[in-house]
Amino acid sequence: MEKTVCDLSVPPAVVLLHNPEESLRPLHRAQAFDYFADACAELESAAKLGLCDAWGISSWEPGPLLDVLQAGNGCPTPSTLMVRAGLTLSAGQLNAAERLAWEFDVKPDRRWGMSPFAGNTSDPVWTSTNFTPFLEPDQTHTPVQAAVRLAFELPQCTRLAVGTSSEQHLAELFGATQLDVDAGAVDQYRELITGSD
Repeated sequence: MEKTVCDLSVPPAVVLLHNPEESLRPLHRAQAFDYFADACAELESAAKLGLCDAWGISSWEPGPLLDVLQAGNGCPTPSTLMVRAGLTLSAGQLNAAERLAWEFDVKPDRRWGMSPFAGNTSDPVWTSTNFTPFLEPDQTHTPVQAAVRLAFELPQCTRLAVGTSSEQHLAELFGATQLDVDAGAVDQYRELITGSD
């Protein structure tokens, strides 16, 4: 059988270092920082060479990565940061995601979210919970759409990575981007779960 190679002749827009906290976890903090900084430097070099347009970090649990960053200085700065987003985040996860963006000085328009349903879209909470109080009034939406729209706010991000094999589900998710949130209600929720003012 002949192998087919697909060459788009276009470098990737963004290459993400995915879940570096997992491979760094067993290392001593100083060693973990060195490995992480080296990986970031390689990606930065790849972008400068034109192998990709930009590079970033994708972190499922950013807390341990914050700990690694405290062990050194001089780490290259990613242009993009992708973290878990949405109502399933604990206070610690939400705080860590926002702190990581602050530590790297990643601007809001380069912050991406992922897995707004924590990998389980079939959980009854997504169809039975009323998320309407988080949205501006008089908008038609499903609970799933409301949850997706809120994921753009917790933490604040401009893109959201979701997966589906259904055109109908994809259309539903796209429709969520048109919803307007009640910023005050989102702020109250954030304060409630994080204990911040």
